[in-house]
Amino acid sequence: MVQKKTRFGVMAILFILSISLTASYIVDVGETYLHPIGSDDQIVDNSIQEDLPPEPPSNLTVKHTNQAFDVVFEDHVVNDLGYTTGQSSGASEWGIRDIDSISGNYSWDFGNGSYEDPEKGGLSWLITPEIDLSNVSAAELTFMHWRDFEDESRLWDGGNLKISTNDIEGPWHLMEKSQPGYDGILDDAWDNPLGGEPAWGYSLDWEEVFFDLSDYEDESIWVRWEAGVDNYKSDHQGWRIDEIVVSGDVSLNDDKHNLLTWDASSDDPGDVSHYNIYRSDDHDGPWNESTLIANITAEDSGTYQYTDLFRGLADDISWCYLVRAVGTNDIEENNTEVATEIGYTSTFDISLYAGGDFEGWNFVSFDLIPKDTSLTEILHHPEYGIGGKYNRLMYFDASNDEWLTYVPGRSEIFNNLRYWDHTMGIWINMEDDATLIIEGSLPTITDITLYPGWNMVGFPDSSHGNQNLPSEVSLIGYFEGKEEYNIAYADDPTSFVFYPGYGYWIHNSADHNVDWTIE
Repeated sequence: MVQKKTRFGVMAILFILSISLTASYIVDVGETYLHPIGSDDQIVDNSIQEDLPPEPPSNLTVKHTNQAFDVVFEDHVVNDLGYTTGQSSGASEWGIRDIDSISGNYSWDFGNGSYEDPEKGGLSWLITPEIDLSNVSAAELTFMHWRDFEDESRLWDGGNLKISTNDIEGPWHLMEKSQPGYDGILDDAWDNPLGGEPAWGYSLDWEEVFFDLSDYEDESIWVRWEAGVDNYKSDHQGWRIDEIVVSGDVSLNDDKHNLLTWDASSDDPGDVSHYNIYRSDDHDGPWNESTLIANITAEDSGTYQYTDLFRGLADDISWCYLVRAVGTNDIEENNTEVATEIGYTSTFDISLYAGGDFEGWNFVSFDLIPKDTSLTEILHHPEYGIGGKYNRLMYFDASNDEWLTYVPGRSEIFNNLRYWDHTMGIWINMEDDATLIIEGSLPTITDITLYPGWNMVGFPDSSHGNQNLPSEVSLIGYFEGKEEYNIAYADDPTSFVFYPGYGYWIHNSADHNVDWTIE
């Protein structure tokens, strides 16, 4: 590059100095001015830097969801999610860098602004963690990439994509079902280790690529980006990868995901750039880069959602989450509002009594989503059950307008009450006093369908209340051992207070089903 030199005359310099000594100044925010003080010129930085973080988001909640999300693996390149990187001798490394990205602040970068040309050519690779495609159909991989390789008239340097279905050691097979396809065949004249293979090369701004993964259904896969460089020196920036997503039609049977919801910062829109999402198995964190899993761009929304895939009940860990707003000035606020996924770590004790005015009858429920809804598994749990201490259970199934019963030792053909969940109130008749312990997780939201007429329900909430009770409810029955049939009635539902652990009769006076949402 030829540098041009400019020479100022003495008269020109004197003219500039005379202006600087006599001019009036109008100061604009964010500018730096030469301001004369006495006989000396001094640099004074009058820029006003915003040094305050935005207000935090609020009302962070976590709940389980079994919705068939089509995302199997997702990486917005915020933190290393378990990738493997490597390179041959002398070759440049892959790394998460803030040189450039399509979204957020980071991307996977090969070259670090200027990649090396080893004496014998070089190979560098980036490998995803294991991606499980079991129960996934019509799978596809998408990602964004940016590239600046040595090009001129031939593909001297470049990269391609390979896949393994064995393990992280390979063998690796070239992936070719892409849109758009590769740019051509890499030249092998200067010892490029990928010479002769299809590859992307040249220089191109951010572009989205699609790969068909339908040939790999019901398998685990590892995806590997390979950058191949010849031994001829060049001055180019390399290759960047961002927004990596594997998706497909997912078949799910239980609550495998954690769904986060939060209300926006009061400074959104305007002063919020994005929201950082942190996940830890400890309520106290740490909340730093080691637990940062994603960020969500601020989009002038009242509420935001993020789905943490396959972190729900499937992994038996009660995860903790924290969301913080990051300002357009890159300053992150430091709120400590942690929301915890409630896993299978909670228990609920039901005290059951024999004899007395109620002749051994108990009208009970529980507020947990049980680990197993099988009635016999609950009653005869080896540690928490009441086997041998009860003699009969009864439940009115309003959906079919019939009584269901269970009697221990009776033929199964007559025992038509087979399950018990957190929406049901149940009558239990006891022979001896005992405590039944339910193991499960606290629900975040429960919908109970109230059929026309009488319904037997529980109150699946960890505290007492009367929340969202439908106006169609005209009567409420509750346990009272001295009353006929052990039931007393409240004819003013609006003032009635429900408690977890008790069973209730609720009368829906409408001629149609009504939903009662408890949250």
